[in-house]
Amino acid sequence: MAFDGSVGQSARGHWGSDMLDTTFSRLVGGIYDAVVEPDLWTEAVDAIRREFDFHIAMMGISKMPANELVVNVSTNVPASFVGDIVRYGEDIMTLWGGPAAMARIPIEEPTLQSLTYPPHWREKS
Repeated sequence: MAFDGSVGQSARGHWGSDMLDTTFSRLVGGIYDAVVEPDLWTEAVDAIRREFDFHIAMMGISKMPANELVVNVSTNVPASFVGDIVRYGEDIMTLWGGPAAMARIPIEEPTLQSLTYPPHWREKS
């Protein structure tokens, strides 16, 4: 999935070439820094949340096929909600179609959670 700036346009306005040279580089740099120094994940995710003017942000990285949570970061999310997500992790995996469905998602691409839901969840009744 190529970054085309469409998310940023809807969240903050036009992303010109200056933004791609500065803000985008800073946000991606924060992710790279967090990979090397895991204590920086919260800061990196919160920088993305603030840039796009989101109310909350969460990012999880799971090692498959065991669904082992490797990174679990949330910013501006009530602690009780985060606890529920961790507690219901296996149920969430089942709702997404189980490990086989998750294995079909390309690992080299970011995944938008709402697009991983079963198609009937997106149908209007």
